[in-house]
Amino acid sequence: MRVLVAFGDEYRSYREAIARAIQALRPSARVTVSPLEAVPAQVYRLEPHVVICASRSEGTADPNTTWVTVPTEEGVPGTISCGGFLREVGDLSLTELLAVLDEAEDFPALPPRSEDRPARP
Repeated sequence: MRVLVAFGDEYRSYREAIARAIQALRPSARVTVSPLEAVPAQVYRLEPHVVICASRSEGTADPNTTWVTVPTEEGVPGTISCGGFLREVGDLSLTELLAVLDEAEDFPALPPRSEDRPARP
């Protein structure tokens, strides 16, 4: 399973802590960290199964990708988009994030990367 963890540099400690915890508790996951502004390019390049980020980027919608938004502002709900369903959540614990990874892993595998897809500008 490929997981992308992306937060702005001001929340670098969030992305590093989340990534380390996932790597420790789900050693088979390939976890990549990224600044938030690089999410569209990273999604295109890595084709992650799960993206955990501070906000969902426009133009990165893919029904095969599970998205978890973890807001960095108090009082703003997070969201989980998995299997075509979107749900709002309050505070997300590490246990809940791991449950989302497990849920995403139950979906059918993504098809292999198409080598003939157009290159990005």
